[in-house]
Amino acid sequence: MSLRAGLAGLWLMLVALAPATQADDALEFDRRVFAPDEAGRLLLVTFPLQAANRLPVGPRTIRYQPRGYAGATLDRRLANALARDHALEHIAEWPVRALAVHCVVMRVIDARALDDVVAALAADPRTTHAQPMRRFDTRAAPSRDPYFDLQTNLHRLRLDALHVATTGRGVRVAVIDTGADLAHPDLAGQFDAHANFVAAISPGFEQDRHGTAIAGIVAAKAGNDTGIVGLAPDARLLAYKACWSPDARGMAATCNSFSLALAIDTALRADVDVINLSLAGPHDALLAALLENALARGIVVVAADDGDAAVASFPASLPGVVGVRTRSATTPTTAGVTRLVVPGEEILSTLPRGTYDFLSGSSFSAAQVTGLAALARALAPHLSGTRFAAALGVFDHALPDRLLALRATR
Repeated sequence: MSLRAGLAGLWLMLVALAPATQADDALEFDRRVFAPDEAGRLLLVTFPLQAANRLPVGPRTIRYQPRGYAGATLDRRLANALARDHALEHIAEWPVRALAVHCVVMRVIDARALDDVVAALAADPRTTHAQPMRRFDTRAAPSRDPYFDLQTNLHRLRLDALHVATTGRGVRVAVIDTGADLAHPDLAGQFDAHANFVAAISPGFEQDRHGTAIAGIVAAKAGNDTGIVGLAPDARLLAYKACWSPDARGMAATCNSFSLALAIDTALRADVDVINLSLAGPHDALLAALLENALARGIVVVAADDGDAAVASFPASLPGVVGVRTRSATTPTTAGVTRLVVPGEEILSTLPRGTYDFLSGSSFSAAQVTGLAALARALAPHLSGTRFAAALGVFDHALPDRLLALRATR
């Protein structure tokens, strides 16, 4: 064999063994992971990824990372052992690589209180974490006065002046939400990746209204003689479907701890710059750990904040996350937590099948801030969420000038 042929063979082997660059479009899990009537019996357990799952790295070895994940033998054995020892049903699993843990969904099959089972699992020396499955909901409301002065939100921002300096080019934005209509005339070609983590209960993207609207606010095409323009039309979107809609005609959607953890972990591995989470729910320790990992990497995380809630909305309540609400609230702000007030009434955006409508809710306030974050990151690539929020400040006519000033400090 010639040296050239040998090198070619080695190159082909390395290509075959290279890690996947994009998540699978649809990942199949047991439907009960997402079923509302099962939610009160489900919990999440994590334990360290087993070292034996990785081949040693040395002069004569090559690290192998398979495309997709069928369940590594040692991880699955430990998951099954935990389920057996605690009298649980093991129904789903996935490696959360950003935290180097294996995440397992367990189901309580008897009348024990969920908190008692969680406490027993947390005390098991083989686990690193145990928690109930949490529920999260998108924050949207019906429009009260459709077609009101078109995109007035962008007029207030003097978007034309901003776009002279930045359109978000080169910035990668993960929209963790329902799916988005990838073929919409204002969105086609705007996505670098997409994956469905809830395909067992909600296959496909083309009917997903909430995520389609979020994507349009962030990065609808500019200058294509069609529809609207997004705040950052040259940003690249990654649509990660972690939420599902009970009614294809409505905006409401639901997510849970497991689906959101899979999506956030995938976004971290995709090396995104901004993460949009237009949703809210109770504090979740696993998601908090993942988002703290994202913040430590310099990713700007934007989340919807339910300003009328009696308790803090998570993940907007997590220090370092940019929380966005549609109006000021009477509830006090926790030290270290960012709260921006951005109008979210009558925001025009994209909907499935090439349509448009006016929408209201903190979901869409957050999407506007995500678009502005993409513009800002294009100006200052290492800009943190905290510095970005400080520059954003009040949502007024001087906001574009404050964002453009970031160029001098990057």
